[in-house]
Amino acid sequence: MLVLFVVVGLLFGIGIVLIASGLAPRPVPLSVLADDTGRATTTATGSARSMVEVLAGSAAVTHARDLAVAEISLTKFVSDRIANALTFAFIPGVLFLLSIAGIVPISPLVLLVVGVGAAVGGWMYTTPALKRSAATARTEVEVSLATYFELVSLAFAGGHGPMEALREPAAVGTGPAFRQLRAAMSASAERREAPWVTLMELGDRLGVQSLIDLGASITLAADGAPVIDSLRAKAETMRDQAMSAQEARAEARSETMSFPLVLMFAGFIILLGYPALAGLVTLR
Repeated sequence: MLVLFVVVGLLFGIGIVLIASGLAPRPVPLSVLADDTGRATTTATGSARSMVEVLAGSAAVTHARDLAVAEISLTKFVSDRIANALTFAFIPGVLFLLSIAGIVPISPLVLLVVGVGAAVGGWMYTTPALKRSAATARTEVEVSLATYFELVSLAFAGGHGPMEALREPAAVGTGPAFRQLRAAMSASAERREAPWVTLMELGDRLGVQSLIDLGASITLAADGAPVIDSLRAKAETMRDQAMSAQEARAEARSETMSFPLVLMFAGFIILLGYPALAGLVTLR
């Protein structure tokens, strides 16, 4: 019975979070879309920063790439953890207070255990939610990189050197991936570092293997190796993979929608057949 209460509280909290996220979407501010350097993040200092790191725990290192590619600060991740824990534990907490007041005939100890379990579930729910956001962000980055690869190959075909071939295409694109690329190109120029080295560092920081492969290919180009055909082939492959991933997601969503339809059909059959079945039982 206790496990049942914990599961019910966890599922109820998940439902509240999903409803709240659907009713209150978070649009990207116009200032962020217009900013070429990426999203502004607030950096905590001193004791506040140490508290954030303590609450983040091992996620600060384990999920560093997911946080970077989703453009979510560590402070935001911790605040989401706290918000989800409070949301999951809200209903059990209210019932706990009502049980203490004698309004709800349930043991306060049971409700306390359910509330703690729901809070832990909400705290842990933030990590898979981050992974889903990071996976979506990486897919968008891969789609943008296919265009970037094509532009880089055209720049090489036009006679540009490796540095110009990397920096000029990054300046014409839009979206999160191109913002990251422009920031990386600006950083390489300020540090007087080869841009392909910065690209490989960016790919490692975001967990995007395509950027690391691009940096390695441009390194070969800087040594005199022809890379135009390989870049175009890579761009075409990435485009095909993106299309396949989108088709797979569409098919998965279609299959997910079939289950509610089956339930609705079963309910409709029961609604129609119940009066006849009840009549037969009455006649017997």
